[in-house]
Amino acid sequence: MKKTKIITITLIAILIIGAIILAIYLSQNLNKNEYKLEKIEKYSYFKLYENEKYGVIDDKGETIIEAKYDILNIPNPSKDIFICYTKNGEDN
Repeated sequence: MKKTKIITITLIAILIIGAIILAIYLSQNLNKNEYKLEKIEKYSYFKLYENEKYGVIDDKGETIIEAKYDILNIPNPSKDIFICYTKNGEDN
């Protein structure tokens, strides 16, 4: 009986030490998320608001996307990526 207690206590101690080591390792590696903020030096795209709808024009004033969306987002105005929505979910 005494031998079984010693083995059980030893296993629990090993599990606790392992959990502590794992927690330290994970906390150090999870904090290594590095984000690079891009500095926007030139705005190439702008929102166009016409007849209560949104579109996109470029820095030369040329229409890139016609003003037919209810919501339009330009996440990075230096790149040609646009998020366009209509209230009914359909493209007009």
